[in-house]
Amino acid sequence: MVNEKLKLPENDIVKMFVEDKFSRFKISKIYDVDYHVISEIIDKYNLSPEKRKITQLSESDINAIVELYKEGMPPKLIKTKFNIGTERVKSIVRDNGIELNKTGGKRIYNVNENYFERIDTKEKAMFFGLFFADGYNDEKNGVISLGLAEYDLKTVELFAESIGSNHKINLYARSKNGKSHQNVATIVVSSRKLSQDLSKLGCMQRKSLIKKFPRLANSDLIKSFIYGYFLGNGCLHKRIGKKSFVHTFSIASNYDMCLEFKKIFLQINVNSTIRKDKITNYSTIQVAGNLQIKRLMDWLFKDEINIMERKTKKYKELVSYVNEKERKF
Repeated sequence: MVNEKLKLPENDIVKMFVEDKFSRFKISKIYDVDYHVISEIIDKYNLSPEKRKITQLSESDINAIVELYKEGMPPKLIKTKFNIGTERVKSIVRDNGIELNKTGGKRIYNVNENYFERIDTKEKAMFFGLFFADGYNDEKNGVISLGLAEYDLKTVELFAESIGSNHKINLYARSKNGKSHQNVATIVVSSRKLSQDLSKLGCMQRKSLIKKFPRLANSDLIKSFIYGYFLGNGCLHKRIGKKSFVHTFSIASNYDMCLEFKKIFLQINVNSTIRKDKITNYSTIQVAGNLQIKRLMDWLFKDEINIMERKTKKYKELVSYVNEKERKF
């Protein structure tokens, strides 16, 4: 069918909108007509969201898309996070008064792009360990991100401060198997330099089961790295035994990483066991015994910055409990 007024091929326009998922804005540019002319044609066919299979976005989703673009994330990456097309991302950005540029994102935030060029301080080693455990390095798009449970929001803020970033930290709802979980506090930074430097240090994309223990200059940096890694992927669990509390220390990683942890722990007279999944390379290193765990935690937390109050509190509770038991004996 042809639009008699402007001689526009309405069937082709509908096909672009429904099948190709072109935005009204893009179609108007293709035919060099006003946006509202295309909208009038599309609205005439009463195309419901279900018929077009458009992903419905909430107000918080739209705000997140805008913020991610402002942080420098390219539309082709944003679209994968929200299951929408690139053109729709651009349309949302434009509708919120932001001018698009040729490189995609419009950097309005700051970051120290040389932060991970060298791990030469304990603070860098600690945050590198945290990122090695819980961060994501999207090498393809030059984007790094760190997401922790909302109750560790302060940790994400301290990470941002350390890398010289004023990027906004967003809270995203998390669900699994239809059940809601703790929101995730996430910082996303678009920086090809940071991404490449992390990759050189061994923190590559999809790193979980293939990463190796990084080479660091000295024992202090190694300890700070392990401390940060524990904050990200470690656990200090307490349960009630027959006569007293029983603690368990564990770190989840792959087998090679756990093997290196085991060697280092032996240097401070701490024995450990490694449990490896028979199918994957996923492994867990565990330490048992209250006194032995206290020795390990004393070593791990000594002279380190408290960037995660939740785990620092567990450590202090362990120390108080062990000291109290020793006084009684």
